[in-house]
Amino acid sequence: MKDIADFKGNPFFKESEFKCKCGNCNQKHIHKDLLNKLTTARKTANIPFFITSGCRCPEHNAKIGGVKNSDHLSNAQNICCGVDIGCTTDSNRYKLIKSLLDAGINRIGISYKFVHAGIDVRNPKEVIWFY
Repeated sequence: MKDIADFKGNPFFKESEFKCKCGNCNQKHIHKDLLNKLTTARKTANIPFFITSGCRCPEHNAKIGGVKNSDHLSNAQNICCGVDIGCTTDSNRYKLIKSLLDAGINRIGISYKFVHAGIDVRNPKEVIWFY
C-alpha cells in the first residue's frame, strides 16, 4: 500500500509504538500523512508523545468497544489514520492539542487520560469530541 508510513529516520516515533495490542495480528501500519503530522506536532509541542493506542485489527477494536469505522482500524482494507496519545496534565493537554491542530490534525477526541489524534481519511470531517 502506497500510503503506509516509513519510520526510517523519524526522530520521535518507532513503528513498534503503533502496533495492535491484541498480541496476534501484528498490525502496525499507519497512514504516512498521520505520521508526518504527528512528527510536526511532536516537534512543536516539545513534550513526549506516548502512544497508548495505535493500530487495531477489527477483532481487537470490537473487543475494546471501538466504533465500527474507527480511525484506528488497520487491516487489508484500511491503514490506521488515528492514534491515542497519553496525557494527564492540563498544561501538556493544551500543548498537545494546540500542536495537533497547528500540524493539520483535524479529528481530535479529548479524555482525561489521553487525546485522540486522527486525520480524515475514512471519516471526512473536522471534529473535536469528548469521551
